[in-house]
Amino acid sequence: MHLASTGGGGGSPINPANPPPGSGAPGGTPINPANPPPGSGAPGAPISPGNLPPAPGSGAPESPGGGAAGNCAVPRNQQNLSPQPTTQISCPNSDGSVWESYDGTWYYLQCCTAANAQALSVGLPQVYTHEDCLHQCSGVPNCQAATFDPSTDQCVLYDFGVFSQTAHSVQLYAFVTDPPVTQTPSLTSRLCSTSRPAANGQIYTFRMDCRKRHGTQVLSKDILSSLEECMELCSASPSCSSVDFDEKRGICYQSINDGPPALNAPTFASAHTVGCSGACEGCGDGCFKPAQQQPDNPDQCTNDNAVVTRGGMPFRVRCGLCNTSTLGDFQANIKNHDECMEVFVTEEANYDAANWVTGHGCVFKPGPISSIDPNTGCTAAFVPLWK
Repeated sequence: MHLASTGGGGGSPINPANPPPGSGAPGGTPINPANPPPGSGAPGAPISPGNLPPAPGSGAPESPGGGAAGNCAVPRNQQNLSPQPTTQISCPNSDGSVWESYDGTWYYLQCCTAANAQALSVGLPQVYTHEDCLHQCSGVPNCQAATFDPSTDQCVLYDFGVFSQTAHSVQLYAFVTDPPVTQTPSLTSRLCSTSRPAANGQIYTFRMDCRKRHGTQVLSKDILSSLEECMELCSASPSCSSVDFDEKRGICYQSINDGPPALNAPTFASAHTVGCSGACEGCGDGCFKPAQQQPDNPDQCTNDNAVVTRGGMPFRVRCGLCNTSTLGDFQANIKNHDECMEVFVTEEANYDAANWVTGHGCVFKPGPISSIDPNTGCTAAFVPLWK
């Protein structure tokens, strides 16, 4: 199901012919990531198209934007489940690999591929290389994917990205992905008793390290709002010894590595167990402070066009709109928007979308969805982006 929208990231989509200030498009103010690396194309480190390095091993002539002209592979039908890291992007050679931006964000690379149809543009920065386009995405809080067309030097940032099977003649498509596993787990004995009665009431103590991650094989991946929640989840799991928390994406990675983190990752915070001798004092003063949670009034909607993950799946929230179809099933005992989307994931085989009807609650809509329309009776429409 495709979503037609008039806004992106809470605002309006960017019109390349009339870019707003701060969009990074020609005529607007360039988007500058915090602390951009040398050669990022940000003010103070401009990039000249004539001084771009050649793409190694591509065997193809360079376009003015630094990408291979022609010689583009057909997009993969399936995502590479064991992608290898690359340090320089060169299409078609980099297809199916992963690349790390300056802030520790990793991108999965697809050559000759178009963006997901459900994504909305959140920026049009003026850059001249694949790498600089992705650096710009890392500097925008709600950017989750980007495309770069080397034939026109056009970089487009998007608020949503997953693996795409839609072909494009030349452009690179990249979306934010999980960091690769690069470290071997260490596991030593904990300073804890695991037998009764000594184990009764024990609380794991964690050491926190900001701007670091372990990078070991994960036990589980969960959507959470803070490092503190991540540590609490780990402490409830007998096999968990460490966590890496991606603050930008709100993802908690649990692992068995009980040693200190070794990888620099500016958007991450990590913690590992150091014993059971006391509680985690000062956890509230950790690396990242979660946003203040406002009381949830389900008959109000304040995050129009936001992409949220609930039940492990992505939704777009549309305030004041209704998914329209001939029927609808009211869901009893659902208290708020989050629960509505979480339960929908468990029932998604039977429905196409969900609404929150003012004064009534959560309603699941079977297909086909004919439209998404303004409706004073609806607080919000929840659009599943994977359908």
